[in-house]
Amino acid sequence: MFHVTQPSVGFFQGNKITLNKKIAFNAGFTTALADDITEITAYGDYFGQYNVKFKYVGISTFQVGLLVKRQILVTTDEGKYITAGLMYRWDDAIIPTIQLELNSFVLGASYDVNINRLAAASQLRGGMELSLIFRNCFNSRHNGAAEMKCPSFGRVPAGLK
Repeated sequence: MFHVTQPSVGFFQGNKITLNKKIAFNAGFTTALADDITEITAYGDYFGQYNVKFKYVGISTFQVGLLVKRQILVTTDEGKYITAGLMYRWDDAIIPTIQLELNSFVLGASYDVNINRLAAASQLRGGMELSLIFRNCFNSRHNGAAEMKCPSFGRVPAGLK
């Protein structure tokens, strides 16, 4: 939940607005495919705005997505992946996306293609978004434990056959 206390914001004393409460829900799952170097992620997001008494104010969005992540350059223990996918923002946009992950760096690009009533004016042009992410920057406890996979019961490890 965002803006629980409904703060007033603005640059001038007589010209402030009160921010509505915003509720966000996110759910998804990721699973590895048979080859163990490819995984698929499906998810959904909901955002809605509500007033003081939690009455819906008519502003919300729902988004679903499907991403496929594949390991590339399987020569070291470090992660090198490419991810591609498609997201759909309800009655608004289709969003193709691609990411390249090299160790702790992720470079991503996505493009919102309008499909709502603005599509005629924008001629299906939307907005380009680029992202540069650096993971584990402030994680002093990063010791590789998060990289370990859970054991699989019932299978004999390759080195013990």
